[in-house]
Amino acid sequence: MKATILMLGGLLLFSPFATGQHKTSVTKKEAKAMRIEQAVNHRHLTISVNQAIPMGHPSINLTSDYWVRLKNDSVWVYLPYYGRAYSVPYNGGGGFDFKGIRKNDQITQKKKQGYTWQFSVQTTEDNYQFDLWISLDGYASISVNSNNRQPISYYGECTLPDKASTR
Repeated sequence: MKATILMLGGLLLFSPFATGQHKTSVTKKEAKAMRIEQAVNHRHLTISVNQAIPMGHPSINLTSDYWVRLKNDSVWVYLPYYGRAYSVPYNGGGGFDFKGIRKNDQITQKKKQGYTWQFSVQTTEDNYQFDLWISLDGYASISVNSNNRQPISYYGECTLPDKASTR
């Protein structure tokens, strides 16, 4: 009987701490979702890519630093390419490494899930169509279609800008 009373007293004593941890993790998740929403609305976001999925091949884990950076109406792309290239310029044919102006920029919010962001970029080498999925947890997937290469997809995580640099 005495052991039961002590155990119940201990549970009552420690229960506020257990519920406090749950509330903290929920608020961190909500805070991250709000920061992602703000970054997408300000069109200022970087996606660090860690996996490539070529068409018809298994996924490839990337060990180097690859990314897509979006700011205002511009995009900077530094991604590897694995797949078939139909037509590439002389000394070209490597990965995607360019800066361009986004055109046909379209962002759609999926209720409590994330965002789809579609845009196209025209460079001297090719025309690219990007389809991004950005979850509120900070994960992202990127699909790239071009005129001269097979489609390829990437997975990664969002790197949010500092609060001072979004203004």
